[in-house]
Amino acid sequence: MKSLCANIFVLSIFMSTGVLVCARQAGPYQIDESCDQLFRGNTTYGALLEKDIEDMRSNLWDKIRLDLTDNLRTSPAFRAFFKSPESADYVKNMFYLIHLGPRIAIDDNAPTAVTMVCLPNNKLEDQPAQQFCLDNPNTVVLYSENSSNLWMCEQAFLEWIPSAPQHASCPVLGEDGKMKYPEEELEGPEGVLPLHTNRQTIIVHELAHSYSVFDPPESDAAEVYETQACAELPAVKQLMNAQNYALYYAAVLAGCTELYIPPENEIEDYDEHDELRKLLRAADNLSGLRGTFMYNSTAAAAAGGFLDAQGIWHVSGKLGDLVGYDPMA
Repeated sequence: MKSLCANIFVLSIFMSTGVLVCARQAGPYQIDESCDQLFRGNTTYGALLEKDIEDMRSNLWDKIRLDLTDNLRTSPAFRAFFKSPESADYVKNMFYLIHLGPRIAIDDNAPTAVTMVCLPNNKLEDQPAQQFCLDNPNTVVLYSENSSNLWMCEQAFLEWIPSAPQHASCPVLGEDGKMKYPEEELEGPEGVLPLHTNRQTIIVHELAHSYSVFDPPESDAAEVYETQACAELPAVKQLMNAQNYALYYAAVLAGCTELYIPPENEIEDYDEHDELRKLLRAADNLSGLRGTFMYNSTAAAAAGGFLDAQGIWHVSGKLGDLVGYDPMA
């Protein structure tokens, strides 16, 4: 006889608030029962995710917090992906949010924890998120601004995709002083993966979206993903680009040192940027957050609503932010 959870699972992944999701706790987050019904060898996806989340939260507290305090002015990762120490308070508070994992209240709906939902590689009728995973085998996780769920595609649990960032994935500096990955190392599972291709870093990226890190303003692309491009964003746009948080997390954990150092003229004059000053003041509000994170999906959509689809290799327009796509439709 099926459990109540099994009976309501198909319904639960259609709910924007996740109210019906049958899930268990992983720290402040939840893992849907679907993840305990799928296996890699003898280990469930749920068990893998539980360890990913436990390690991610431990790393945020023990390693990222240390880098943002004791090592701030000398940190190669911070200099590459956030440019100036003036950004530190906002970055600290965003990582604090991810570590704390407050429940999210979307519009007028009841608050709910961010929930990881696993999508098997077989079609459920009228399930667009799952179909997207099937149609795009490069995609590992999906996020939409009108839901507190993160949808994990089955390819996120491939044997050769690691849980944590690897030192072998650190970029190298070319003769032009810019970061790159040797192209021959990116051809398949036999080679070295890019810095962002591990479950912890991908989860950090999507949780940054969950706590309101959206598109960098006035950007030609909806969101910036490539490692060097993230490092070259102006400071205010780096704070609003989820991949910068992910790459910073990965670079610290992997021990990357050969990173892009922005020229002095690329570091913003903070006194002249009202937009950045507003963001830095907002950090004071973030630091006091304990219970529920209030989220307005209408405002988010107006600012550039999207589906975020994280890829294994490179993220192209097809696998980037798809404006207007709603996996719950």
